[in-house]
Amino acid sequence: MDVGRNPQIYSETDLESFLQGQGLVCKLRVGPEGTPFGNSMVRYGNSDISVQWASDRGVQTVYVAEPRLKSDKWYDVPLVKIFLLGQDEGRMPFVEQMRFVASNWQLVTSMFDAAQSEKTHARLSELGRERAERVLSVWPTAIIDLEEFLRRSGFTCERREAPHGSLGVQISQYVGENIAVRLTSEGGWRLLIAEKDARTETWYDIRLIRQLIAGNAKGVFPFREWFTFLKSNWSEILDRFNPVNRKRTVELLENLLGKSK
Repeated sequence: MDVGRNPQIYSETDLESFLQGQGLVCKLRVGPEGTPFGNSMVRYGNSDISVQWASDRGVQTVYVAEPRLKSDKWYDVPLVKIFLLGQDEGRMPFVEQMRFVASNWQLVTSMFDAAQSEKTHARLSELGRERAERVLSVWPTAIIDLEEFLRRSGFTCERREAPHGSLGVQISQYVGENIAVRLTSEGGWRLLIAEKDARTETWYDIRLIRQLIAGNAKGVFPFREWFTFLKSNWSEILDRFNPVNRKRTVELLENLLGKSK
């Protein structure tokens, strides 16, 4: 098969033929006969890359690894897709995993080039932790997405606590050049913003910020919509709290706060 022609993969046999065409040889074949739950595993490899697919109680997954790595660290294809393309589509059917490997063969093999192997493993491990957090964490996905937005915007995490898991109070706090942002589940999830140098005194709820910017004080404003509002108005929020404008901004917010009481 010619990898440049987007090889057609419909079965494990097709994948094996493709890998053989790339110079990989079969290193291991186990099951499904004679194994618990009909589990199976097939492994192909050469000196540069190893590809393995396994069925564990009916769940089929394709993995890749760097054979030179003594820790025998395997990465599932959905994670590799996040690394290479920045796409996390959740569940990825087995046939799509096989097709991804074949269709992106040059990208997949280049991950473990000597020049970038160390960075590849570090980033894949980081992405794996982030994915596990999204799936297993006590933190809602909307909150995790908002935190990622703050980090990409140059904010630094000062505090992140969930001592009693999802049953207790969760607090996450980030600080930027002129403002601080706090996410807290106390009394229901809230997003609070404060001046960087005065954040221990007065925090302003995102609902109040919305009222200031959009003049909208009515209606339900669930935390899952905060991210959309924040992204759409981020430049204006930062501008209102810059050293030139923040005094007037605080005056307006305090006026709105007084009217709401």
